[in-house]
Amino acid sequence: MEDFVRCLLIILSLILNVTGDMVHLTMVTPTPYGAGSSASISCFRSSPDAGVALSFGRPFQIGLPGSTVQTSTTLPDGSTQSVNGQTVTQDLTSSNDATGLFYCEGSNRGLTTRVYSIVHSIRRKFEPTDGQVTRTIMTGDDVTLSVVKVNSDSSPFWRRTRNGIIGLNLTNQYQLDFVMSSADAVHGDLYTVIGIGVTLMDNHFSMIRLIVRGCVPSKWGPPNCEDVCDMCYNGGVCNDETGDCICPPGFSGPNCLTGKLIAWSQVGLSVCLSWCDMCYNGGVCDDETGDCICSPGFSGPNCLTGKLIAWSQVGLSVCLSWCDMCFNGGVCDDETGDCICPPGFSGPNCLTDLHATAANIRGLHVLDDSPRAG
Repeated sequence: MEDFVRCLLIILSLILNVTGDMVHLTMVTPTPYGAGSSASISCFRSSPDAGVALSFGRPFQIGLPGSTVQTSTTLPDGSTQSVNGQTVTQDLTSSNDATGLFYCEGSNRGLTTRVYSIVHSIRRKFEPTDGQVTRTIMTGDDVTLSVVKVNSDSSPFWRRTRNGIIGLNLTNQYQLDFVMSSADAVHGDLYTVIGIGVTLMDNHFSMIRLIVRGCVPSKWGPPNCEDVCDMCYNGGVCNDETGDCICPPGFSGPNCLTGKLIAWSQVGLSVCLSWCDMCYNGGVCDDETGDCICSPGFSGPNCLTGKLIAWSQVGLSVCLSWCDMCFNGGVCDDETGDCICPPGFSGPNCLTDLHATAANIRGLHVLDDSPRAG
């Protein structure tokens, strides 16, 4: 499944006023650098919240003087919404105003969850070094945020937006690598980088959102973090406040085991999301039908029926062949798939011990030949 996951920017949920549960939402953008051309954001609703009503907007004013979205807290004018099953998409128009930090929020069962996504301008002069628009650290950690230049000779100028208020006189604010101490790291802060001496009318700024966890990934319940998270599967992560698994699109349940995925990939600026049952033993999902395409020797809806001989690679060629398990030192014949048994053993799985069989037969003969009374 991981082979299908490429470049999709996913900002996992932050839970508001939730104890022990959450509304199952995930927000993504297929156009992370599309503002000014074609930008959109999508919010995915998972069971048991597949039909929850959603609201969209910007969590706070970005506050960058000269930007066309300096004071915006709503979606760009002209944005349109479409609904496809559990997916709600906002087309943010082709204007530069589609640049920024956006949220999707849903309330259900007395719970509220808000999730986030970031869209950069096609005219950006900087972008995050690793392409990730969020940086996650643990409470007490120092942090370094990094950007690279994109078609720009401008020097960088870091700014911090905290709940709509711009922070001034930051340390190392004119470097590509911005270093801060743990004392300055506050959850939810948005760090932006602009070009010095360049007008911001094209919204060319770069953005990185800081996520500060109260516990290491395997623990929850700050500040002591003594509780151990359950295992979260299919890309789920543990909420350090509640211990629950925050599941990716299409998955739900205590361990994110409920759901099915075909592909989650990005090619250019298009995203493909589709779903099928889990495929095991090297099987992959057919992105047209949703069925599992099984590896040689395996079959069934989840490719669980089958048997393995060997899986080896020589140079660039891969040899796959299949047989039943061979016991008692038996090995599989890579031509026929049959078990080659060592001396003294036989049968399809080399389970028949010929020595023991001979002893049993001799014992039976002695018993049969013994004198009979009368």
